[in-house]
Amino acid sequence: GGEADAETELDVADARDKKATGKAGTGLVHTAPGHGHDDFVIGKAYGLEIYCPVDNAGRFTPEVEHFAGEGVFEANPHIVAFMRERGVLLFSEDYAHRYPHCWRCKNPVIFRATPQWFISLDAVSSETVEVERDDDGRDRSNFTENEEDAPESLRAMALREIERVEWVPAWGRERMRNMQKGRPDWCVSRQRVWGVPIPVFYCSCGEAVASRETIDHVASIFERESGDAWYAREAKDLLPAGFSCAKCGGREFTKETDILDVWFDSGASSIAVLESEKYAGLRWPADVYLEGGDQFRGWFNSSLMVGLAAHGRAPYKTVVTHGWTLDAQGRAMHKSAGNAVAPDEFVKDSGADLLRLWVVSSDYKEDMRCSEEILQRVSDAYRKIRNTARFALGNLDGFDTARDSVALSEMQEIDRWALAELDLLIARATEAYRSFEYHAVYQALYGFCTVTLSARYFDIIKDRLYTAAPRSHARRSAQTALNYIADALARMLAPVLVFTADEIWENLPEVKSGRGAGVGSVEGEGVGDVVDESGAVPASVHVAEFPVALSVERDTALLKHWARLFEVRDVVLRALEEARTSKLIGSSLEAHVLLEAKRKTYELLEQYREELRYVFIVSQVSLTLLEEDAGEDVRVRVERAAGEKCERCWNYSVRVGEFTRYPTVCERCVEALAEIEAEGEAL
Repeated sequence: GGEADAETELDVADARDKKATGKAGTGLVHTAPGHGHDDFVIGKAYGLEIYCPVDNAGRFTPEVEHFAGEGVFEANPHIVAFMRERGVLLFSEDYAHRYPHCWRCKNPVIFRATPQWFISLDAVSSETVEVERDDDGRDRSNFTENEEDAPESLRAMALREIERVEWVPAWGRERMRNMQKGRPDWCVSRQRVWGVPIPVFYCSCGEAVASRETIDHVASIFERESGDAWYAREAKDLLPAGFSCAKCGGREFTKETDILDVWFDSGASSIAVLESEKYAGLRWPADVYLEGGDQFRGWFNSSLMVGLAAHGRAPYKTVVTHGWTLDAQGRAMHKSAGNAVAPDEFVKDSGADLLRLWVVSSDYKEDMRCSEEILQRVSDAYRKIRNTARFALGNLDGFDTARDSVALSEMQEIDRWALAELDLLIARATEAYRSFEYHAVYQALYGFCTVTLSARYFDIIKDRLYTAAPRSHARRSAQTALNYIADALARMLAPVLVFTADEIWENLPEVKSGRGAGVGSVEGEGVGDVVDESGAVPASVHVAEFPVALSVERDTALLKHWARLFEVRDVVLRALEEARTSKLIGSSLEAHVLLEAKRKTYELLEQYREELRYVFIVSQVSLTLLEEDAGEDVRVRVERAAGEKCERCWNYSVRVGEFTRYPTVCERCVEALAEIEAEGEAL
């Protein structure tokens, strides 16, 4: 049964793989429509019987003479022997060939055509709807301009909604579009002993019953008793009272034993969660769906179908897709291969923040590599970020934001430069967060902490923080900038380093004191109000707002000037390193830098002449004009600094020893000590 008639010419071009085989000829093709997709397609096309004499246990059904009850694989040698006994076997041999096996239990798979439930993707809803008519009584839906309001199939709606959704990465749109164009109807039934039941009843006459009345009644029971009621109750107890078959009037019913595809369950999750009374603050559709690339045919697809059926639109505004986690060599991780990194073990030893930092440091749009060595590099990066925050907080001890903050316009220029760079960071990080470019967030924050702050700003202001009088304007200016920076870093790090960010937040002066004045009050601008709407300081950074830019410099002159200053600084630092290597100096404070520059650069450096020694971290700087025909724009020589070493700030000065009260310190430290003494007397 099920084999093609010898006189029937079958065109298998539409069912078989269209790749050229390089072979030609004629022959017989065995076709079993009940046991394979290609054969099923051919059988349907030519009206062949979908014959499937194999039961759910993989055994031949009673109608199969001689072999009924035998497993299909166990029966193979018996069938060969049977044919040999009757003299109808022409040839027999064993040979190896490819055959599909179950990925889980590794046993061979038996293909069977069985009755299933499907959701049509191309049928248009036939539900009766109220017809809108014009003044003359004509059906308005017949008008050409109203074609877009006409009922659509699920496939048509899906293709429309796919264009409206934002896909990250962008190739997700084309992938989803191509999948929807060619996919078959959705088979939603599964043969399992337990699951979400398909609410269909069968009358003794064979009629399947699934009306709105019966489905709503079953749903009301499930709402009270859960889906387990399907297995606990008889069919008559699940149907409305007095219900009878519309076809024969019978009242004897059995229940459907198939369950719904589990992807249907997950597809309904947006409605179950976002429309639940338990979560009043949530709204359908979801802002974001986040999953791996395998979910285009899974969760993304089933959610789209359910959303379209329920509300006529996609259940998500944005879909973000990530790659897979591989080992350092790009291989899939498996415990059996010994290359898996256990997240729980890593978190136990190193903390969750480090693992989260590894995630954002990787471009999740591609497959991500992970190993102990890679995680160690991330650990080093984390330590640098943490130390940056520690430096800022460590120099804010005793700083009262309400009392000690310096207005932006009165801050020292390098402090305003640091805050201008902070503005750029906030803009870059905020945009990267909004566009789901998390690795860009990491790169921006890491670069700001390690280069802008640690290698430049912190390196330069250490002298001022450590040697200036505690309440001096110079020190308060730096502390005001540090407070802004620490506050903004806590907020920007919060989505990634959740515990570290909270630790930073808890140690901010305004949070420790419980007063929110300062960060949001200087000239009416700040990185974000520390207080909430009630005027209280949030106990956690995770209930505070994201930072906003200070708009320190609305023109780019400040940033341009300091960008050029740091270029010159890099040249000076190289010269200092050469002098250190040649044993001319030990510490950079032992150096006197003789700097020559062409006119344009000279004019810029001249504006900062008094600040250059602090920028270069040397004791003395001489600046002269360099001839325009010189090969380089800046020329640097290093010699030992003149004078004696100040025992307080370690700078060299020719004036050390001039001051009777403090004979071992320089003129700058004498002023600082006098200010400290005056502050002490005032107290």
